[in-house]
Amino acid sequence: MAGAGGSAVPAISLQGMTSAVNDCAFTCDAAQVVAAGADKSLHVWDATTAGRARHTLTGHTGPVTAVAVSPLDCRLAVSISEDRSFKLWDLGRGFAVRSVPCAKMPLSLVLSADSNTVVTGHLDGSVLLWDVRQCRAGAAAPLLELSKQRTRIRTPAMPELQERAWPQSDYYTKDLSTDCARRRMDDTAPE
Repeated sequence: MAGAGGSAVPAISLQGMTSAVNDCAFTCDAAQVVAAGADKSLHVWDATTAGRARHTLTGHTGPVTAVAVSPLDCRLAVSISEDRSFKLWDLGRGFAVRSVPCAKMPLSLVLSADSNTVVTGHLDGSVLLWDVRQCRAGAAAPLLELSKQRTRIRTPAMPELQERAWPQSDYYTKDLSTDCARRRMDDTAPE
């Protein structure tokens, strides 16, 4: 749609945010829009009924910087905040299912295609992988941490790999769907 002077006019204007919108996403069925706000909340609108507000999700104590919505479950969303946490949200009922503290400041996140893994990127350059099922059950430790200094793995299925840090020269891959780990080291790796 073009307005006066050829400028675009939005089809629906979503109202309710009280400060900057830091991120936004559609649910997998495109029926809802979720926005992360600098006002420490997330807002959820029905995209099919002219933008009717559904929920205001509160619980973060700092600005919400990013939101990701499950590609499989239209009710699951994940948010990160400057309060150094991420939250799992039930969009159907409008409340936080779980809050998970982060030791480092999270800046970005993505939810895996199977909705079982949250990946968070942090201010210090590290990337952490979290198991959504473990988080829902109350576990607060990442499965895998990748950083410039080391790779740290926490996996209950393979205790011999737990809490072991390898030099950057090592290579590591993890198949999260089968919880099996393979490790290939170069000649400099410790025995």
